[in-house]
Amino acid sequence: MIYIRGKVDKLQVAGQVDISEPGVEDRKLLDKFVGEFVESFPDLGLNKEEILKGDSSSLRRKSKRPYAKIVRLRNDLLFIL
Repeated sequence: MIYIRGKVDKLQVAGQVDISEPGVEDRKLLDKFVGEFVESFPDLGLNKEEILKGDSSSLRRKSKRPYAKIVRLRNDLLFIL
């Protein structure tokens, strides 16, 4: 599972990848991990709510190596779980 802040176009990933919006459980997981990250690096001055607001996408695999052909994603935060 990969979570990306922002929208991902189907043209940016291989056909072996499903793109969707994170569900309730996904958002809980993101809230936990982003919170831990922000607390671990206070000198960066990051704000958890700012990071989590707005659109986000979930990438789920359809095959064994689905992410092998991810060409380019924007300079958004990327979480690989």
